[in-house]
Amino acid sequence: MGRIIAATLAGAVIYFVWGMLAWMVLPIHGPTVSALPAEAAIRDAMIAQNLESGVYIVPFTEEMADPTFNERNQAGPIFNIFLRKEGLTSPMGPAKIAIGFLLDVLAAGLAVGLILCLGPCGNSFGCRVGFVTGLGVFTGMAMLAGFALLYSLYGGLKAVALTDIIQVVILILGGFAITILVLSMVGGSAGAMGGLSTLMSELPGHFEMILDRDH
Repeated sequence: MGRIIAATLAGAVIYFVWGMLAWMVLPIHGPTVSALPAEAAIRDAMIAQNLESGVYIVPFTEEMADPTFNERNQAGPIFNIFLRKEGLTSPMGPAKIAIGFLLDVLAAGLAVGLILCLGPCGNSFGCRVGFVTGLGVFTGMAMLAGFALLYSLYGGLKAVALTDIIQVVILILGGFAITILVLSMVGGSAGAMGGLSTLMSELPGHFEMILDRDH
């Protein structure tokens, strides 16, 4: 138990320190957030609109068939506004730092607990690193995300809709194929129809959409 607690705290401290270094010291997140050249003017314009706290998207539409949406989207600019009308007394106060560290402790504890469930594989350092970092899974997710980003950017909503249509067709055809294969395995030499007859005779209750009153 002592090693588990020590590993959890060590992982939390490392993650917490790395987060501070990545955001405050290293130039990793330099391009992530930039200052507005006329912050005061934009702030005054937001106050003048008397908006409530929330998230605002520009351009915005409630109907995807809106003919002006694509024009506004292509013309730009495109931006999101995360508005907190009442402001903050301290964006990085001790309470927020403590909550952040507590979340790091919980995340590290979860990772340690999952590693303990690996069994003999957890004895290998390489296996533990691969399990926590998910290198194989991450590579696949990165490639899938890159492909989705490319066809979404170049094809727009039309490409997304066509992809959904293809996926639905594949799901329907795959469902029929699996059904036929399973019924064929049940029916044996009688084939899929024989398997269906066997299921209907052995499990008739599974083919009734509405149950009897005395059920």
